[in-house]
Amino acid sequence: MRRLIRVIVTHEVEDVDHWLKAKGRREIAAKMGVTFRDFFDPLGSKRTGVICELESVDFLLRHINDAETLASMRCDGVRLETVKLLFSADTAPPPNG
Repeated sequence: MRRLIRVIVTHEVEDVDHWLKAKGRREIAAKMGVTFRDFFDPLGSKRTGVICELESVDFLLRHINDAETLASMRCDGVRLETVKLLFSADTAPPPNG
């Protein structure tokens, strides 16, 4: 069995309530076979994120830049220029390694 890579994806959204109710990321994740959990800032900023486990860094990069994924993120209100990826140090290969 292949070890999964844990990833946190953070971003800002136009409207947190809309983002939490949106179905786009759920539909995309289901197609990819990925489960995730949503997070939001309880202090009221527009910062949100998800944590998920994926088969590889390449898998994530291939899918996060896919036209369908980008369209879904826009529909969910994600500000694409704010997307940041954080990889778990105990599951991802080290940078330059």
